[in-house]
Amino acid sequence: MSSIYTATTRNQSGNLTVLTVVFLIAIILPILFFGLSYLKIMASYQGQKSAIDVASLSVAQDLGTIVIEDANVGFISLSDFAPNGSATLATDGYPLTVRSINSLLATTRLELILADKLTDPILVNCANADYNRVMTAKTALVTALQAAVAPGGSAMDKDGNIIRPYDKALNAYNAVNIKKMVDGTTNIKANSLTIELGYVEDLVTNMPIPRPAVYAELSSADQEGGFYKSGRNIPYQGKAFVFAAGGNSAALVDFRRYKSTIAGLPYQIPTVVCCRAEQVYNETDAISGSRVRSVTATSCARPACLVDTKPKAGLFGISGGVPLNMTPYPGNFYQLLTHIDLYNCPADAVYTPINDDYPISSTALIAVPELSNRKHPPFGHLMRLAFFDWLRKAGPCINVSSMFTAMQAPADFTAVASTTAMSIDRNGVFTIVAVPFDPLRAIPASHKQLYAVTGGAFPSANGAFDVFLKDQVRNLGRVNGGKHGGEPLANIQANSATTSVSNRFDENVSGLGTAPNGPGGTTIRPSYTATDAIAVELKFRERTLPPLNYTP
Repeated sequence: MSSIYTATTRNQSGNLTVLTVVFLIAIILPILFFGLSYLKIMASYQGQKSAIDVASLSVAQDLGTIVIEDANVGFISLSDFAPNGSATLATDGYPLTVRSINSLLATTRLELILADKLTDPILVNCANADYNRVMTAKTALVTALQAAVAPGGSAMDKDGNIIRPYDKALNAYNAVNIKKMVDGTTNIKANSLTIELGYVEDLVTNMPIPRPAVYAELSSADQEGGFYKSGRNIPYQGKAFVFAAGGNSAALVDFRRYKSTIAGLPYQIPTVVCCRAEQVYNETDAISGSRVRSVTATSCARPACLVDTKPKAGLFGISGGVPLNMTPYPGNFYQLLTHIDLYNCPADAVYTPINDDYPISSTALIAVPELSNRKHPPFGHLMRLAFFDWLRKAGPCINVSSMFTAMQAPADFTAVASTTAMSIDRNGVFTIVAVPFDPLRAIPASHKQLYAVTGGAFPSANGAFDVFLKDQVRNLGRVNGGKHGGEPLANIQANSATTSVSNRFDENVSGLGTAPNGPGGTTIRPSYTATDAIAVELKFRERTLPPLNYTP
């Protein structure tokens, strides 16, 4: 009896073992294989995500180095660059600065604010003209960026190197060794890599708002930590300002927040890179056998938009000694720039040197659109025009309170052996300085810039005083800005020319120096570091000749 029971028990036990094995094979092993397959998929995705992250960062880094040239504003980019690019050479052999689109926008917005606070229609006209120029340049830059990231697209950096963002991104993507992460073979699906430029709303830029913030004229939602936000309209006086996304370095951003466009914006500056790619995997396993699957990954990155921390605006200087009989005698820059006699005196003429610096080159009469193209505009209007150009050269770093303080600070305009000037440092702080004035190295009038004169504004014992205005930063870039591209002049040399052009200004031509030429290449422009470079000069000179005549 017991043997029968034992045999039966053994049979049941054996059957249970078989059932257990079958259960393991039918249930557990598929789960195991599924788990392994899931791990492979996750490994595949993580590997591909790393690859697409590298690709998007590669494009973002390239975007910040692309430079284009605009006839009105000069060289522009997403970044500011010091004047050391070998492909940005002006005719004088020195490189020109590269301005970022954010810097141009911030400067123009500040110009409108200053013109409004000073209640000056001339400054308003100048700011409006600048706004139109910047909008045109912005459109050209966006077009260039979009074309560069397309398959086969290219652009150039400040040294003339060809940048191919799409090709570089594809190479960077493929360089990540995904094969080590999965069994079988893998490759990117043909033509599946796409690069698009768009937005992530409210990313903070590295472009500072006007300082102090009381002059910024924006809401708290428009800025963070004293910096403009991107992808939103921050208008002033009815004019739209939309800043481009970017920071001090290229960085990944959440691709789930990416938008190809933002509804309601008056214009678009898409700079957030969105990369997508589909990876194809040929796999073999014990259950499914051979199979093909694909994984798509997405990554977004914002570009590097470098900010130049060492801008040099040059000096706004008064030379030659202001006539002592000017009544009331100006004790500061504000009183000089608003002096009623000087302000209302008509300019004898407004000229520009046409082939080279004056006196090497002859000059031609010009009209100034911001001054209604009048042949003989009030000299005070020209002075304010030049003051505006100087502030524009300083860029968005201006400390507005410091500017107002400096304009009201005591200044000695009686000195003949020195130039009394306003300077702006890298932090936007204004100071009054005195620099030696060498009559044998007085600054020439810069090629394609503005040179004006008014005669007989103030009588003297021997005749009268003429007043000369040299605005060396009126026109920007090497297309419209001439030999020096609208940069201040430094390192002036004594004039060694044996011949001179007709002296139609009654200025001492032999005392006008020459600006040296550069060697080409990447030698930095002297005015970038010089403390005595002149951007605008208002020069007084006593004249003993008969009054100047002009043809209306």
